[in-house]
Amino acid sequence: MRVVIALLLSVAAAQAAAETKFYQCKDKWGQPVFSERPCGADATAGSVEAPQASGSVDSSDFGAVTASNSIRDDEREIERLEEDVERLERVRDAKLKKLEQRTHQASNNLAGAQYHESLATEMQAVTAQYQSKIDGVNGKIQRLHDQIEKAGETR
Repeated sequence: MRVVIALLLSVAAAQAAAETKFYQCKDKWGQPVFSERPCGADATAGSVEAPQASGSVDSSDFGAVTASNSIRDDEREIERLEEDVERLERVRDAKLKKLEQRTHQASNNLAGAQYHESLATEMQAVTAQYQSKIDGVNGKIQRLHDQIEKAGETR
């Protein structure tokens, strides 16, 4: 009985390993893109059965595909991070504009001068806060560019 169960489990494992699941999407130029995980809102799932092993397989083909997928994933991440930078800049600029509008409310006296100085300090703090966030995202983008360059050299 144990032998039968072990045999059934090994056959099931072999069948599962012989089937590869993938997702297909379209990139921003309308070209098909294939990935191991959902690659967009328009992702359609599919699977491919591996052929029966009948000889040797050139493993360098798999390395090239993996490198290509890695580069594509990194490029997508860069696009997403660049959108994050643009969003952070828009939020920062909106906050600075609000503070700028409040500076016009300052009276032309000592209290107004102190209020104006307070707003200027707040504007500097907002600028520093968002610049720090933007620099962090730009650092991630640079690391991804470096990974892409490194992966391109190994192909």
